[in-house]
Amino acid sequence: MKKSRMVGVTALASGWVFVWKMVALCRIIPGYMWAYFRRMIWLVTLILFRYALCASSADNAGYAGIWLGGFGLFFGQYDMTRRERMGVQIRNATKDDVSIFIDWARQEGWNPGIHDGECHYAVDPAGWFLAEEDGEITGTLVVTNYDSSFSFGGFYIIREDARGRGVGWKLWNHGMCHAGERNFGGDGVFEMQNKYAGNAGLIYAYRNIRWQGIAEGCEQQDLVPVQDIPLDALSAYDSLHFPGERRKFVEKWISRDETQALAFLQPDESIGGYGVIRRCFEGYKIGPIFADTPDIANCLLDGLTGSIPGEVFYFDTPEPNAAAVTMACERNMDEVFGTARMYSRYVPELPLQEIFGVTSFELG
Repeated sequence: MKKSRMVGVTALASGWVFVWKMVALCRIIPGYMWAYFRRMIWLVTLILFRYALCASSADNAGYAGIWLGGFGLFFGQYDMTRRERMGVQIRNATKDDVSIFIDWARQEGWNPGIHDGECHYAVDPAGWFLAEEDGEITGTLVVTNYDSSFSFGGFYIIREDARGRGVGWKLWNHGMCHAGERNFGGDGVFEMQNKYAGNAGLIYAYRNIRWQGIAEGCEQQDLVPVQDIPLDALSAYDSLHFPGERRKFVEKWISRDETQALAFLQPDESIGGYGVIRRCFEGYKIGPIFADTPDIANCLLDGLTGSIPGEVFYFDTPEPNAAAVTMACERNMDEVFGTARMYSRYVPELPLQEIFGVTSFELG
């Protein structure tokens, strides 16, 4: 009796070893086959496990237990060896890979601008990363070093069937090595805020709100094309409202096709505000709008939307800027999305009351 009980316990333990190792094996199966393969494994395991427990003799139960345990250990070792050999590989994205980041962002519903990729990539090509497993891309991340003190991250996406396996963490750490000692900023979806704070140590700063509406603006006589302004002056004004210097980015951002950029000049010809509207895969997005006063910001918003009458447009505002939120509400815009702005080292001191429109959730 004792022998039978001992053999039965051995069979039970061996059966669970088999289950555990086979579930581990499932992780190397391609995503589209994983669900079906998992069901098959559990069905076969249940049948064999039932036989091990219900065997008519201790010997038969012992044989079943040994067979199950050995089979499980064999596949477990195969799984470990293959994962060590293949593993998660992180590589730099090439210019030809940029479309992958944009396509994945579209699938997530982030609706990037048509020319966003080429604008961002030109700033810091070394900060574009892809995670690969078995030759398949499983994750994307961009960490743009704008200058020696500030970096911003975006396009952080892990393929759904690859989540929960450490791919994202390895990709994140690789990106943080690229950022180095810089203060790192990012806009994360609300539901990931606690995870970014707990796991990555990011500090919450404030919420950003995305608004959707219909363009009903009109031409504004007080505005001029930004191309009429020296780039150095425009970049200097931009730097007052952004944690880093991004002259190269601004130059690209204002000059793409299907993009309009306007500025407001004070009586002394100094810049009092500027804004950009760009074509996206769905409608248009406005960003940034930096302005000295709410009146100038309203002028810019009306002037920019006046170029696309009747079209759908999106406007991303920092929630602490009450005047910016009021601008969206007065135009009957709907809140459709939002992010948590977070930083790695400290929250920069920025004139949020002059930041009416965020440039881009993906890269600041």
